[in-house]
Amino acid sequence: MRAAALGVAAVGIGVLAIALWSAAGRADAAASASGRGGATEFSSYIEDLPIMPGLAEGDDGYAFDLFQGGRLAEARLAGEAEAEVVRGFYAATLTQLGWKASGSEPYVYHRGREKLIFLVEPRRARGRGRAPRGLEAVFVITPESRVVVPTPAGAPR
Repeated sequence: MRAAALGVAAVGIGVLAIALWSAAGRADAAASASGRGGATEFSSYIEDLPIMPGLAEGDDGYAFDLFQGGRLAEARLAGEAEAEVVRGFYAATLTQLGWKASGSEPYVYHRGREKLIFLVEPRRARGRGRAPRGLEAVFVITPESRVVVPTPAGAPR
């Protein structure tokens, strides 16, 4: 009995060691792919939004906590990445963070009582001069609004 318990414990320790080694390897691979020291940067306007390697946050975002609950927030990330790569990165990342893609609206996600809209668009020139290269990823979070429109009395439902 004691030998079996020791065997199970040894197997458990081995599985834990493999899991830790695998996680460390993924973190090292992500750090080397991004060219950074491994620490993920997050938006200063949407605190649980990671910034994809190759993008940088501008200072024209905002964040407000609403009196009734929820928040309004916008973050703008810009860089010279491919639009499909950015969309793919955030489709995977937002899902891992608990956001669920809307079935009817592309690039709209829901989590709890919040709605996140995600857009990727070409960078626009600010002021005079030629348009900058690259793209801008815009994230907007609003409270979820499930508006119920009352039906007038006597109207068919």
